[in-house]
Amino acid sequence: MFLPLDVFADSINISVDLPIFTDRDSIAIYGDVSTETKLEIIIIGQDEIIVLKEDVMLTSGEFTYNIIVGNLDLKRSGHYDISITYDDTVITDQFFYDSEH
Repeated sequence: MFLPLDVFADSINISVDLPIFTDRDSIAIYGDVSTETKLEIIIIGQDEIIVLKEDVMLTSGEFTYNIIVGNLDLKRSGHYDISITYDDTVITDQFFYDSEH
């Protein structure tokens, strides 16, 4: 007996691989989706303040979506949490922003 295998599983990643982010840097969200997919992107700063909340519609296939850190209203240096929600999946990560650069 063979079980069905989902070869077209969605794959979404967040690239926050820099040790310190400045206004010149960007956060890349990338991957591959099998159908049209809505991403909800939320960035939360210190004191649980929402810095960014936006929905992005993706068509099927490979994609890259960049968030320019300098376009965000980051008031001070520190750690910021980023989460991406799509379908029933939540991906979270964290980055450090330095306002002095």
